[in-house]
Amino acid sequence: MKDQETSNAVDADTKIDDSSHEDGYDTEISSCFSDQESVESKTDSHSDLDKTYGKFEQINLNKHVSVSEKEVYPYTIFLSKDRILLIIILSLVGFWSAVSSPIYFPALPTMQNYFHTSPAMTNASVVAYLVFQGLAPTISSNLADTFGKRPVILGCILIYIGSCIAISQINNYTVLVILRCIQAAGIAPVISISSGVSGDVCTPATRGGMVGVVAGLQLAGNGLGGLIGALLISSFNTWRSIFIFLTIGGGVTFALAFFLLPETSRSIVGNGSIFPDSWLNKSIFIKLPHLKSRMTNDVASLEPKNPFDLLGPYKIFFQKIVFLTLLPSGLHFAAWTMVLTSLSTELESRKYNYSVMQVGLIYLPQGLACFVGSIAIGRLMNWYYRLRKTQYEQITGDLPLTERHPFNIVSTRLVLCIVPSILMIIGLIIFGWCIQTSQPIISIIISTCLISMSSSMTMSVSATLLVDLFPTQGSASASCVNLMRCLLAAFGAGVLDLMISKLNLGGTYTMIAGLSLVADMGFIYVIYIVNQKLKGTFL
Repeated sequence: MKDQETSNAVDADTKIDDSSHEDGYDTEISSCFSDQESVESKTDSHSDLDKTYGKFEQINLNKHVSVSEKEVYPYTIFLSKDRILLIIILSLVGFWSAVSSPIYFPALPTMQNYFHTSPAMTNASVVAYLVFQGLAPTISSNLADTFGKRPVILGCILIYIGSCIAISQINNYTVLVILRCIQAAGIAPVISISSGVSGDVCTPATRGGMVGVVAGLQLAGNGLGGLIGALLISSFNTWRSIFIFLTIGGGVTFALAFFLLPETSRSIVGNGSIFPDSWLNKSIFIKLPHLKSRMTNDVASLEPKNPFDLLGPYKIFFQKIVFLTLLPSGLHFAAWTMVLTSLSTELESRKYNYSVMQVGLIYLPQGLACFVGSIAIGRLMNWYYRLRKTQYEQITGDLPLTERHPFNIVSTRLVLCIVPSILMIIGLIIFGWCIQTSQPIISIIISTCLISMSSSMTMSVSATLLVDLFPTQGSASASCVNLMRCLLAAFGAGVLDLMISKLNLGGTYTMIAGLSLVADMGFIYVIYIVNQKLKGTFL
């Protein structure tokens, strides 16, 4: 009752002074790339599709119906310069998650000799890491949506640092595999939590840009990990140097996050203007004068706290639309992981006879391609969203709000996956046959760049779409992207040697390209069925 009276009072004040908001944040809140951003209303973000169309797999699409009324508070108090800091911290945290798997690849032959293990046992450590990298975020990300993103991110980094220190000291292979699983479980959730943060501080009009930049910097670690690992082994002549390096990097990142990473969960701080109650959710950053002046305690921006639901991410994951969206992007990542594995093995073989350092340098172009692809798709998502939203407003602007059909956010996002999916198929076929027939290395570099760029683009789109569809469960929904990609990558890494022995390299990657083509039909099917549900409208 008290909240209702407060809301009525605020509404009355707004009617008296409609321009009060314009002198504040409206002119300052821009996208993370300084694009124009209109503040979207609370009603626009959280209305319920069930009330209008009946139950449609529990996916909230109706929140994208535009509302012309001015909001009584800004969507977020974090301005462009604040979001740049968030991007830096989240990218750095996620970088260690992404780099920790491929940085290990150049060390596999060395560790095989050190621990006297077979290639199959060595590959088992890669598979185990990927499995835990996929499963752990479904729990930790759910905790982040319930108890806050800042404490969960800090906890993840601490677990990661501890496991890296332990791995650098052990002499038993079984213990190493167990610790690698703990390492994966510790740091993997930060990538999906980063997507949740993007949902907290960006509206759909600019969310793609932030997700694209953060994902690009994070996934660059996946492309550059092999180079970094090769540099460390060549310089220090021991596999332990890899985990010492990761420990130092994790420690520096923890210090930055501890002092500068603010809490963004809208159930705790609303649009950022509310001081969190728990010290775990507080950072020095919110005490800085430029931000402290914006702490206006906009309680109306608070969202209901989600109860902790251990099965919550799986309920999202197995919805038809979500599953069919994640399958192709997950398969693209799995294909990329398999390519990284084959690359190090084949280039060090008698075919090319490259040194560890030379192989490491081959990883550099695809790391850059991954970063460029993520940045480009982020910018494209922002531009295309504004274009489609403008078209939508022109068509429905004269209709009463209750008669407008929902804005089709699904097709707005997924249509951008078509070109990257085609490039992925082309890249896989070129890579497989060129590396089998020992073609010039430039053909290998070009094909791996196509593969890494395409994978990063489709994953960025998928993560953004899930945050759009489940804004109050941003981290949990984004963890579904991680679950699909890591489990498929684990399966791919586990069967890669068997496939190559039966089909050779060219046949293996042609088969993977064919599977990708079939999975990519999921994008088309999802666009089609959502168009049909939303009264056949593409807009």
